[in-house]
Amino acid sequence: MLSKVFLFCIIFIYIGFLNADFKPIPWISEENVTFLTKWGNKGSQNSEFLLPKSIAINSNDEIYVVDTGNRCIQKFASNGKFIEKYIGKQKFASLKIAKFSTPVGIAIDNVDNIYITDVESEKVSKLNPEFYLIREWDITFSRWRPMGIAIDGYDNLYVSDIRNHSIRKFTIDGDPIANWGNEGIAEGKFKWPQGIAVGKKSRIYIADTFNNRIQRFTTNGSFFCEWGWLGSRKDEFVTPRALTTDSEGRVYVADTGNHRISVFTTDGEYLFSWGRKGNANGEFKYPQGIAIDSTGNIYVVDTDNHRIQKFQGPSSTNIVKKSKKSVLITNLAVADFSSKNVSSSDASIVADFLRTELVNIGNFNVVEKTNMNKLLEEAAFQNTGCTTTECAIQIGKILNVRQIVVGSYSKLGNEYYLTINLVEVESGKILKSLDHKVMSQAEIRDTCKILAYRLIE
Repeated sequence: MLSKVFLFCIIFIYIGFLNADFKPIPWISEENVTFLTKWGNKGSQNSEFLLPKSIAINSNDEIYVVDTGNRCIQKFASNGKFIEKYIGKQKFASLKIAKFSTPVGIAIDNVDNIYITDVESEKVSKLNPEFYLIREWDITFSRWRPMGIAIDGYDNLYVSDIRNHSIRKFTIDGDPIANWGNEGIAEGKFKWPQGIAVGKKSRIYIADTFNNRIQRFTTNGSFFCEWGWLGSRKDEFVTPRALTTDSEGRVYVADTGNHRISVFTTDGEYLFSWGRKGNANGEFKYPQGIAIDSTGNIYVVDTDNHRIQKFQGPSSTNIVKKSKKSVLITNLAVADFSSKNVSSSDASIVADFLRTELVNIGNFNVVEKTNMNKLLEEAAFQNTGCTTTECAIQIGKILNVRQIVVGSYSKLGNEYYLTINLVEVESGKILKSLDHKVMSQAEIRDTCKILAYRLIE
C-alpha cells in the first residue's frame, strides 16, 4: 500500500510541478459573485485546517469540511462558526466508529447521512448525522482508490476510482450497481477522475482531472458531452478537481491548477470565472472543493491556503457574460495526410476526422473532400499526402482557399503521432504548427477534436 507521505505527494504536491508552465488569467468577471467571509488557517485546532479537500452541505445549510491533513471532518454553521469535529473517537463503547487514514470526498443524502471516501484505506464510510458509523464498504473483487462522491435524486451513490480510472455506482447501502470507464482520452474514458456532481434531471458531471476536461453522463453511464482541454484560457483547465451545480443547472468547476472557479451551462458553454493565485479575499491557491447552499451561497475549499471562502452567488438574471468576438469565416481545406509506418488509408481517415471537427466548430468554410478531390483531379494533381509548404500553396491555389491544413500521421513503436501545419496560401506563412502524441488509434478522434480547437485559438 502507498505510504501516507507518498499519497499526499500525489494528491496535493505534484500538481504544482504539473502547472509550472501555465500562467492563469488573472481575475475574470468578478461582478457575478461577491466575497462574503472566510475562515480557517493552517493548524490542527478547531476551525484550523491542513490541506482540506472537499465540502458538503446538509439540509440545514450546515457545512461539513473534509480536513484531509488532520484526518477529520469539521462541521460549521453557514457563517463559519465552529460546531463540532469528528476524528473517529468513540462516544459510546457499544457503537462502531470510522477511522480515517486519508479522507478525501464527502456527500450528504436527503436525510443528512454522511458518506466519506478514504483513498488510502480504500473504503466508503456511511455515518448518521451524529457521526455514528452505520456501515463501511470497499470493493472486495479488486483494488481501488475512491476519491470523489455524489448522490443522485434516486439515492444512488457515484464514486470516482482513480486507481482504475473509472466511475462506480452503488446503492446508498453500498451494493454495487454499475461501473464505467477506463484509462484513456476518448469519450467515456478517464485519467484520474476526481470530482463528481449531480445536476438537474440527474445529469452526472465528472471532473476528468488529468485529461483536463469535464464529462457529462446519464445516470446509467451513457456519455452525453464533454468540454475543456489543457490550458489557461477561459474554457480550459489545469487539473480540475471538484465541481458542483446550482439551482439553475449551472456547473461550477474548481479549476485547481489555474487557481480559479469557472462556471458553465449544462452543455459546457462558458459563462464566467473568478479568482487568481494568491491569499487575498477572492484569491485561491489550488482550490479542491466547492459546494452551494440552499440560498445560492458558494463555499470554496481553498486547499493550499488552508481555509474556506464564502461568496454570494449570481441570480438567474444578473450573470454578466463576456461578449463574443465576431469571427471572420475563412475558406479552408484539409489535404490528405502523409503516412509513416501506417497505411495511407488510415492517414486519409485521420484527415477526414479533422475535417469533420473543423466543420462542427463552424469557424471555417471547409472544402468537402469529394469536391476537393474533383478539383485536384481536374488539375491533374495527385493528392497522396502533402507536408511541405510548397505543396500546400499549390493545392490551396487550385482549391481557391485562403488557408490549408497539411500534415502527417505516423507510428513509432506503440505510439502514434499527428503533426499538422496551418498554412496561409497567399504568403506561404505557417500560421500554426501543432503535434500530438496518441497512445492508441482508438483515441485519434478525440485528438482531432483537440487539434481542431487549437487551430482556431
